Amino acid sequence: MDNKLVIGMPTLVEYDSLQENIDLCIDLGLDFIEINMNLPQFQPDRLDILKLKEYQKKHGIFFTFHLPEELDIANFNYRVSNAYLNVVKDVIEIAESIKSPIINMHMNLGVYFTLPSKKVYLYSTQLKEYLERQQYF
Repeated sequence: MDNKLVIGMPTLVEYDSLQENIDLCIDLGLDFIEINMNLPQFQPDRLDILKLKEYQKKHGIFFTFHLPEELDIANFNYRVSNAYLNVVKDVIEIAESIKSPIINMHMNLGVYFTLPSKKVYLYSTQLKEYLERQQYF
């Protein structure tokens, strides 16, 4: 295994295109770009896999993925959680096809109820079902 330190950057909200991000990445001498799936232009159905492969080959960089912050695969409404799971599956397919080494996903804390003395997170009160929903991975 290569122990070379690799340094990358996230896609920037100030830039509208992946090309602008690539140009900055190259100018800075970085190794990769983390594609933020919160941005509309980087939704799975808007990414061109062939172009991603072309960019990687042409510029000697690679891409990683940052799943949407609001993604909640444990949502108790199965239609909602299944929609999020489909997004995850789409990104996994893209990542595999371009040989992306990383998909970053934050676990959603879920909704909470505000009581006079504290916040109660619903997932903490329904821990068994929450953990069962995590079994998809």
